[in-house]
Amino acid sequence: MPPSKRSNWLVALKVQDPDTAVWVDMGKWAVLEGGGVTSDEALYHDWDGPQQLGGVRSREDATVRRLYGRHANEVYSQLDSWVGRARVELARAATGDTGATVGETIRYTGVLAGASLSDVEKGSSDGAELELVMQLDANLA
Repeated sequence: MPPSKRSNWLVALKVQDPDTAVWVDMGKWAVLEGGGVTSDEALYHDWDGPQQLGGVRSREDATVRRLYGRHANEVYSQLDSWVGRARVELARAATGDTGATVGETIRYTGVLAGASLSDVEKGSSDGAELELVMQLDANLA
């Protein structure tokens, strides 16, 4: 696989309706931040000195954003009511310069932890975004 650019990734999201258990395809997202995995340091002090045991794995929250477009009010209202209850599946796949998927798709699972809209500023020409935050499970799907 050739070196990748940050723009050469596809990010897709599915959210499970907590009331019906039906998965809702939320489409593609322009920005993905976070999602890295870490572990706590665990040292055991033995007669031979400190021994590294490894620690509990945890994954940082992930944030996705995209432009706030048509039907966004309805989508936001639904997502707002699902925060803290809905399961999510987040997929990211590398692509080549032609847009074709290259390599394995990385899949995360977790819970929808937040939904927000851009701030309001009358003099701004910045695009309005829908932002979702997900608390991810430590292990990949």
